[in-house]
Amino acid sequence: MSDASPSVEIALRIPGAWAHPRELIERLPEGYRLMPDALTLPDGSKIEFNPLPPDDQFAGIFRSSCRRPPTDEELEQVDRYTVNIGLMGPGGSLEAARRMMEAAAVIVRGARRACSSITARWPMAESSGWR
Repeated sequence: MSDASPSVEIALRIPGAWAHPRELIERLPEGYRLMPDALTLPDGSKIEFNPLPPDDQFAGIFRSSCRRPPTDEELEQVDRYTVNIGLMGPGGSLEAARRMMEAAAVIVRGARRACSSITARWPMAESSGWR
């Protein structure tokens, strides 16, 4: 019996300030599609998508893991996030890493556009009907 899962997986966690999944969907560039459990890239690749509630650990992890000191604006964004977006996909190759970075960049660009205007909390997957 062979194991179908990749030997290396990439997991990314991206904070955002969306009040509802619709706001993220509206910010996706053409060719990207968001479903309850996956972000589909223009080439058809599917990246596992998992919205998570904010917690009391992420801001501290962010502050302690930056290569350079975060700017005041970056710290403010992290302090007011309302949802974590979890992305997970196969790793182990440069192509796989680029695919994951492409997926993350799409989410981050949407987060930048939402951070200044969103103050309400994201209804998590269980209560939003996504799952």
